[in-house]
Amino acid sequence: MKKAVILHGWGGTPEKGFKPWLKLRLEQHGYRVQIPLLPNTDQPILTEWLASLNVAVGEPDEETLLVGHSLGGLLILKYLNALPEGKRIGKAVLVAPVVGTILDMTDEEKRIIAPWLETPLDPAKIVRSAASISAFFSDDDPAIPLSSEAVLRSW
Repeated sequence: MKKAVILHGWGGTPEKGFKPWLKLRLEQHGYRVQIPLLPNTDQPILTEWLASLNVAVGEPDEETLLVGHSLGGLLILKYLNALPEGKRIGKAVLVAPVVGTILDMTDEEKRIIAPWLETPLDPAKIVRSAASISAFFSDDDPAIPLSSEAVLRSW
């Protein structure tokens, strides 16, 4: 069965933004959709978010679609990076993902996000772990610079 998991970003919730609209549209196309509330949304901890995503996905397969906004996009990249060789999802969609820097952060925010950014990613492994990866950026995003697009294009 086709399944989708939609992930909010830092400080987000399942009810905000495009997520409820996308859930409805995906359900109309036969997906079983979850939008989990990730733990400690205001002070996200990578291991906790990964554990929540693992529970939401269950057994990943070619019928699995992951959609992540902002830090939720980086969470998807971390998830794909950690999948065992031979495991693969169908599609990852990253909406303004954190892939390098976040603009205008306080010292406290930099402390919170440091473990997320310091843990290395293996782009080749990530690409092998999904049949398709798409990313969307905006030139007027107040937090994610458009230059982040170049990071993913280099993969």
